[in-house]
Amino acid sequence: MLDALGPAPLSAVVIAGSRASQIMEWFTDDPRRGQTALTLIAFVVTVAILGLGRKRLLWAIPCAFIWVLLAAVAIPSYMPARPIAYRNACINNLRSIQDAKIRWAAETGKLTNAIPGEDDLYGVNGTNGFLRHRLTCPRGGTYTFGSVAENPRCSLSEKGHRLE
Repeated sequence: MLDALGPAPLSAVVIAGSRASQIMEWFTDDPRRGQTALTLIAFVVTVAILGLGRKRLLWAIPCAFIWVLLAAVAIPSYMPARPIAYRNACINNLRSIQDAKIRWAAETGKLTNAIPGEDDLYGVNGTNGFLRHRLTCPRGGTYTFGSVAENPRCSLSEKGHRLE
C-alpha cells in the first residue's frame, strides 16, 4: 500500500508547483493585478490583527503597524523579477523604436501619418539606420511599427508590453 502511495505525493507536489508558478505568472503579467492582490492581502491581515486584538489595542495597533511596514518591504520581493525585467526591456525597445520613427520623420520630412519600413529604421545591411541593431522582444513577441503618430506595438501587449 505504501508503494502505491509513494509516487502520488511527488506528482501532486509537481502539479501544485506548476500551478503556483502559473498563478505567480498571472500576477506578474499585469503589474497592477499583482500589486492590487498583494495589497488586499496585507490590508485583510492588518484588519484581522486589529479586529482580533480589540480588547488589547495597546498590543494590536503596534503589531498591525509593524505588519504593514513588513508588508510594504516584502511585497515587492514576491514579484518574480524575470517577467518584470522582460516587460521593462520590451518597453525600452518600444521607446527606442518610437524615438527612431520621430527622428526618421524629422530628417526625411515625412508627416506624422507616414509609416516607416524596417529598412528606414534599421538601414540597409545594418548601416545608415536610426537603430543600431534589430530590436527583439525578450519574451518572443513581434513588433509592429505603425505610423509616426502612434506608438509601436508588441504582440504581447496584453502582458504589459506596451507604451502608455
